[in-house]
Amino acid sequence: MTRPRRACYKRAAALTMPLCLTEWDVQQVVGWDDMPAAIDVIERAYREKAAGRATCFPRATIQYPPDDGYYSDVTIRVLPGIVPALDSAAIRVYANHHRTPVRETGPRVLDYTIGDEVLLYWRYSERMRLAAIMGNYWLMNTRTAAIIGGVPAAAMSATTPTTTPT
Repeated sequence: MTRPRRACYKRAAALTMPLCLTEWDVQQVVGWDDMPAAIDVIERAYREKAAGRATCFPRATIQYPPDDGYYSDVTIRVLPGIVPALDSAAIRVYANHHRTPVRETGPRVLDYTIGDEVLLYWRYSERMRLAAIMGNYWLMNTRTAAIIGGVPAAAMSATTPTTTPT
Protein backbone atom coordinates (compact mmCIF):
# COMPACT_ATOMS: atom_id res chain seq x y z
CA MET A 1 0.00 0.00 0.00
CA THR A 2 1.34 3.43 -0.95
CA ARG A 3 1.19 6.33 1.42
CA PRO A 4 -0.66 9.37 0.14
CA ARG A 5 1.59 12.28 -0.72
CA ARG A 6 1.69 15.05 1.81
CA ALA A 7 0.99 18.56 0.68
CA CYS A 8 4.08 20.72 0.57
CA TYR A 9 3.44 24.30 1.64
CA LYS A 10 6.19 26.83 1.32
CA ARG A 11 6.33 30.05 3.25
CA ALA A 12 7.34 33.27 1.55
CA ALA A 13 11.01 34.03 2.14
CA ALA A 14 10.49 37.40 3.79
CA LEU A 15 7.39 37.83 5.91
CA THR A 16 6.44 41.42 6.52
CA MET A 17 3.82 42.85 8.80
CA PRO A 18 0.84 44.24 6.89
CA LEU A 19 -0.06 47.87 7.35
CA CYS A 20 -2.96 48.17 9.80
CA LEU A 21 -5.15 51.24 9.31
CA THR A 22 -8.09 52.23 11.47
CA GLU A 23 -11.08 53.98 9.98
CA TRP A 24 -9.65 57.29 11.22
CA ASP A 25 -6.29 56.55 9.52
CA VAL A 26 -8.05 55.86 6.21
CA GLN A 27 -9.99 59.13 6.43
CA GLN A 28 -6.73 61.05 6.89
CA VAL A 29 -5.34 59.58 3.66
CA VAL A 30 -8.41 59.43 1.39
CA GLY A 31 -10.73 62.43 1.18
CA TRP A 32 -13.45 63.79 -1.07
CA ASP A 33 -10.74 65.59 -3.05
CA ASP A 34 -9.60 62.13 -4.16
CA MET A 35 -12.91 61.46 -5.94
CA PRO A 36 -11.48 61.92 -9.49
CA ALA A 37 -8.78 59.35 -8.76
CA ALA A 38 -11.36 56.99 -7.22
CA ILE A 39 -13.51 57.29 -10.35
CA ASP A 40 -10.49 56.52 -12.57
CA VAL A 41 -9.54 53.43 -10.53
CA ILE A 42 -13.11 52.09 -10.46
CA GLU A 43 -13.54 52.67 -14.17
CA ARG A 44 -10.24 50.90 -14.91
CA ALA A 45 -11.24 47.95 -12.70
CA TYR A 46 -14.54 47.59 -14.57
CA ARG A 47 -12.71 47.74 -17.92
CA GLU A 48 -10.32 45.00 -16.74
CA LYS A 49 -13.28 42.89 -15.61
CA ALA A 50 -15.06 43.39 -18.94
CA ALA A 51 -11.89 42.33 -20.78
CA GLY A 52 -11.65 39.15 -18.69
CA ARG A 53 -8.49 40.29 -16.89
CA ALA A 54 -10.02 40.59 -13.42
CA THR A 55 -12.08 38.34 -11.20
CA CYS A 56 -14.74 39.13 -8.67
CA PHE A 57 -17.52 37.05 -7.24
CA PRO A 58 -21.00 38.05 -6.17
CA ARG A 59 -21.42 39.00 -2.55
CA ALA A 60 -21.51 35.89 -0.35
CA THR A 61 -23.89 36.14 2.59
CA ILE A 62 -23.75 34.05 5.73
CA GLN A 63 -26.87 34.57 7.81
CA TYR A 64 -28.23 33.57 11.18
CA PRO A 65 -30.74 32.12 11.63
CA PRO A 66 -29.74 30.15 8.54
CA ASP A 67 -33.03 30.53 6.67
CA ASP A 68 -33.94 34.08 7.64
CA GLY A 69 -31.06 36.04 9.20
CA TYR A 70 -30.89 38.57 6.37
CA TYR A 71 -34.37 39.73 7.28
CA SER A 72 -34.52 39.04 10.98
CA ASP A 73 -31.17 38.91 12.77
CA VAL A 74 -27.56 39.03 11.50
CA THR A 75 -25.38 38.44 8.44
CA ILE A 76 -21.73 38.48 7.54
CA ARG A 77 -21.10 39.49 3.92
CA VAL A 78 -17.95 38.85 1.89
CA LEU A 79 -16.87 40.33 -1.46
CA PRO A 80 -13.58 39.10 -3.01
CA GLY A 81 -11.84 40.32 -6.14
CA ILE A 82 -8.50 40.29 -7.99
CA VAL A 83 -7.40 42.97 -10.50
CA PRO A 84 -3.80 42.24 -11.55
CA ALA A 85 -3.53 45.45 -13.64
CA LEU A 86 -4.11 47.44 -10.43
CA ASP A 87 -1.72 45.20 -8.47
CA SER A 88 -4.66 44.40 -6.23
CA ALA A 89 -6.47 41.54 -4.60
CA ALA A 90 -8.89 42.25 -1.80
CA ILE A 91 -11.70 40.93 0.31
CA ARG A 92 -14.27 43.24 1.85
CA VAL A 93 -15.98 41.78 4.92
CA TYR A 94 -18.81 43.43 6.82
CA ALA A 95 -21.68 42.54 9.10
CA ASN A 96 -25.34 43.59 9.18
CA HIS A 97 -27.66 43.39 12.14
CA HIS A 98 -31.21 44.37 13.01
CA ARG A 99 -31.80 46.46 16.11
CA THR A 100 -34.83 44.31 16.86
CA PRO A 101 -35.73 41.06 15.11
CA VAL A 102 -38.36 41.40 12.37
CA ARG A 103 -41.12 38.91 13.12
CA GLU A 104 -43.40 39.45 10.14
CA THR A 105 -43.56 37.17 7.12
CA GLY A 106 -43.82 38.01 3.44
CA PRO A 107 -42.28 41.16 1.93
CA ARG A 108 -40.34 43.05 4.59
CA VAL A 109 -38.53 46.28 5.09
CA LEU A 110 -34.78 45.84 5.26
CA ASP A 111 -34.01 47.91 8.32
CA TYR A 112 -30.58 46.51 9.06
CA THR A 113 -27.56 48.44 10.25
CA ILE A 114 -24.15 47.85 8.70
CA GLY A 115 -21.63 46.95 11.39
CA ASP A 116 -17.88 47.25 11.23
CA GLU A 117 -16.17 46.71 7.89
CA VAL A 118 -12.69 45.52 7.12
CA LEU A 119 -10.71 45.29 3.91
CA LEU A 120 -7.90 42.78 3.48
CA TYR A 121 -5.57 43.90 0.69
CA TRP A 122 -2.90 41.80 -1.04
CA ARG A 123 -0.24 42.99 -3.51
CA TYR A 124 -0.67 40.90 -6.64
CA SER A 125 2.85 41.68 -7.93
CA GLU A 126 4.40 40.52 -4.66
CA ARG A 127 3.02 36.99 -4.92
CA MET A 128 -0.05 37.87 -2.89
CA ARG A 129 1.67 39.45 0.10
CA LEU A 130 -0.88 40.70 2.60
CA ALA A 131 -0.12 44.42 2.43
CA ALA A 132 -2.88 45.96 4.54
CA ILE A 133 -5.75 45.34 6.90
CA MET A 134 -7.87 48.44 7.06
CA GLY A 135 -11.17 49.93 8.07
CA ASN A 136 -13.37 50.05 4.99
CA TYR A 137 -16.43 52.16 5.80
CA TRP A 138 -14.97 55.41 4.40
CA LEU A 139 -13.51 53.68 1.33
CA MET A 140 -16.83 51.98 0.66
CA ASN A 141 -18.64 55.32 0.82
CA THR A 142 -16.09 56.95 -1.49
CA ARG A 143 -16.44 54.08 -3.94
CA THR A 144 -20.23 54.22 -3.83
CA ALA A 145 -20.26 57.99 -4.30
CA ALA A 146 -17.84 57.68 -7.23
CA ILE A 147 -20.02 55.09 -8.96
CA ILE A 148 -23.29 56.88 -8.27
CA GLY A 149 -22.04 60.34 -9.18
CA GLY A 150 -18.87 60.25 -11.18
CA VAL A 151 -18.90 57.25 -13.46
CA PRO A 152 -22.36 57.94 -14.91
CA ALA A 153 -21.46 61.63 -15.27
CA ALA A 154 -18.28 60.72 -17.16
CA ALA A 155 -20.23 58.34 -19.39
CA MET A 156 -22.90 60.96 -20.04
CA SER A 157 -20.33 63.61 -20.94
CA ALA A 158 -18.69 61.19 -23.37
CA THR A 159 -21.99 60.53 -25.18
CA THR A 160 -23.66 63.92 -24.92
CA PRO A 161 -23.26 66.04 -28.06
CA THR A 162 -21.33 69.24 -27.53
CA THR A 163 -23.61 71.23 -29.82
CA THR A 164 -27.37 71.39 -29.82
CA PRO A 165 -29.01 70.53 -33.15
CA THR A 166 -31.13 73.34 -34.61
